[in-house]
Amino acid sequence: MKRIFLIVIIINFFSSVTFGQEIELKGIYAGSSSKRYNMNIGYGIGYYQNLKSKNRLGISITHHFSNRPYDDIHISTEDGISTFIEKIEPNNQRIAVKMNYAFKLVDNPKSSIFLGPEFGLNYFLLRKKYYRIANENISGGTFTSSFNLNNRPSLGFLFEFELKEIISEKISLYLSLNPEITSFLNFGMMGGYDPYFVGWMNSNFGIRYLIND
Repeated sequence: MKRIFLIVIIINFFSSVTFGQEIELKGIYAGSSSKRYNMNIGYGIGYYQNLKSKNRLGISITHHFSNRPYDDIHISTEDGISTFIEKIEPNNQRIAVKMNYAFKLVDNPKSSIFLGPEFGLNYFLLRKKYYRIANENISGGTFTSSFNLNNRPSLGFLFEFELKEIISEKISLYLSLNPEITSFLNFGMMGGYDPYFVGWMNSNFGIRYLIND
């Protein structure tokens, strides 16, 4: 009986501070500080709950792809002298689950501007084929590599401009910028040359549909 009473209180509280639900579909173009994901495209889906305070709570899932070739030159971590020179053909992916809280800075009848923090968990799928140039004590050849990095946290914020009532009262379009930092390597890992953090700049263009008012 107490549990039922508690559930009723939670439902009543939630319904008193919310008033509208939206779903979205978006396209993504992003750059990063890592050569592995230097330029990438992607897509995402999201769900948003509008609050009676005029702010908004959202959750989304995004999927990025990166296959732009790049050159990688680095010193061996074993002897600190030998130089690896490689031409890399990547086939990398990034899956991110994000939650954000956006403050409505501007609220006009046909447009809005939002700004707010965003938190996420990221999953990196790293696949590559690379050609190594022989030099010094390094043997050349063609190689492949495949590994995953899971549960990497991220922190960022979004700045969004939204146009309301496009074609229909329930449809809106938006454009947003989303800079963020993701964890990459775990602290304390030795023997690698990858960064602990990777910076991102995501440009998003999407469409939203208002499920209910």
